[in-house]
Amino acid sequence: MEYEALGLILVTLLWVAWLMIAERRRRRAKEQGQLPPGPRPWPVVGNLFKLDPAVPHKTFADLARKHGPIITLWLGSMRIVVVSSSEAARDMFKNHDVVLAGRKMREAMKGDLGTEGSLVMSSYGGHWRTLRRLSTSKFFVTSRLEAMRGVRGKCIDDMLHHIEEASASGTKAIDVSRFLFLSMFNLVGNMMFSKDLLDPKAETGDDFFYNVSKVTELGAKPNVADFFPILSWLDPQGLRRKTQFHLERAFEIAGGFMRERLEGKENGHNEVDRKDYLDMLLEFRGDGVEEPSRFSSKGINIAVLAGQMISCRSLATNWRLILIKKSATGMVCVGSDCKFVGKRYFPTLVVRGGSLVSSSLPWPLSSSFILSGDVWSRERHNLKYNVWAISELLHNPETLTKVQAELRSVISPTKKLEEKDFENLPYLIAVVKETLRLHPPLPVLVPHVSMDSCNMRGYYIPKDTQILVNVWAIGRDPNTWDEPLVFKPERFLQPNMADFRGQHFEFLPFGSGRRMCPAMPLASRVLPLALGSLLHSFDWILADGLKPEDMDMTERMGITLRKAVSLKAIPRPYKGNHVGK
Repeated sequence: MEYEALGLILVTLLWVAWLMIAERRRRRAKEQGQLPPGPRPWPVVGNLFKLDPAVPHKTFADLARKHGPIITLWLGSMRIVVVSSSEAARDMFKNHDVVLAGRKMREAMKGDLGTEGSLVMSSYGGHWRTLRRLSTSKFFVTSRLEAMRGVRGKCIDDMLHHIEEASASGTKAIDVSRFLFLSMFNLVGNMMFSKDLLDPKAETGDDFFYNVSKVTELGAKPNVADFFPILSWLDPQGLRRKTQFHLERAFEIAGGFMRERLEGKENGHNEVDRKDYLDMLLEFRGDGVEEPSRFSSKGINIAVLAGQMISCRSLATNWRLILIKKSATGMVCVGSDCKFVGKRYFPTLVVRGGSLVSSSLPWPLSSSFILSGDVWSRERHNLKYNVWAISELLHNPETLTKVQAELRSVISPTKKLEEKDFENLPYLIAVVKETLRLHPPLPVLVPHVSMDSCNMRGYYIPKDTQILVNVWAIGRDPNTWDEPLVFKPERFLQPNMADFRGQHFEFLPFGSGRRMCPAMPLASRVLPLALGSLLHSFDWILADGLKPEDMDMTERMGITLRKAVSLKAIPRPYKGNHVGK
């Protein structure tokens, strides 16, 4: 009886608390403006049980059809606003881009490993601007992309060669996504560190691949601590602990890449004849105000702690002076934010000539792996796109025949597809765009956060509201697209048709505004190159006698939108084509 009474009291208190919160919201709405409409939330849990975790973008689209293109949902205590039309997206990115450019770090990613340095998740400000500038003006600039054209070609050639080997020259079915996944991972590895990170012949891949994959997997899982921040200290699902474990291991391995490069530079030789992303960071120069003033290995002795990593929780976001002195036992970090974390590795501590140094130098290096993770994450998303592209083409064999005919009429079987050929392949580019319309890699863009209150299309958006843009729904809007559910690349052959560079708000696979994906120039090269090479080099046949009309095209949400059923197909080398040679 006592437990029943206690439970009744607890439920009553929760109910009263919810009523008080609801009344406060009602009064605030009357004073400041009305929130966008939405389904009525339940006490405490809000609208959590309305969402289908396998396909939340579809739930958002269904609710938008009922309540309008801008809706409010409550996921526990988290307030979100979902934008589901091109007109609402235009207003958001054109008129409220700055105030809605914030980000909120997910609880699973909070910890001592500096993940606040990520370009994707950094708060809007000086640190984010520095990362963005490095990406857009140094790494994804046309000259650097052109310089790394050979790297992309090599990775594609390797992929084609391994596909032919695995299929026994066209007699066995393969899991298409596996080879695309490994190829994209090695592409990013070559761009970042000038080396392959995986052996495509291995079944499980190496440690770095495994740990980075686990971080992205864990980061995508729904987390009770995000919906109820009061429980964050408990880490009820253990997601933060698991994520930090795999992050630590990935940082150790990536730190080895950095140490190898720095030792090569100290010895006056470098086997890499082109500049990769790590080189760019090592040669970084900043303004000395919001960013480090200078970063050079000249005159700097890099002290590497064997098996240890010194972690500063705020190092990536606050330009604080870190005092480091050498002792008989190694490096001692002096400062309120600095602490030892046992058995970790962090190769960016610096000693300049003497025993003491004040420096914000670790920032670019620690951020290099975080930022490379951003690029890796985006390329992983692009991988899912290519699986969808081949699936749609096999599901629509007439379109497959048409795009292959274009490729093989422009490029002879004895030659490879190159990026310079794209201008002569309009139908291939149309297939790329149509796939991005129907299957955007991120069906809902990374959440924006309102840094201050604002009014959007007549609705009040309070500070600290998370804004989700449902690009999946926008790309299938019947008010914008003719036959929106039909795979029809021909629509993109029309003059003045929408492009994916962020200015056509009915087509936003890479986002728009300040938070638009900086890797879009790279994706616009890699996507048609990978897809076109697969279609030019092989004839594709569904496995197990499956007919095109019987294909399962069901979606499933993870960190990206993927097929619920893996694509198994037989790649038969095209007559006269020397695959991967």
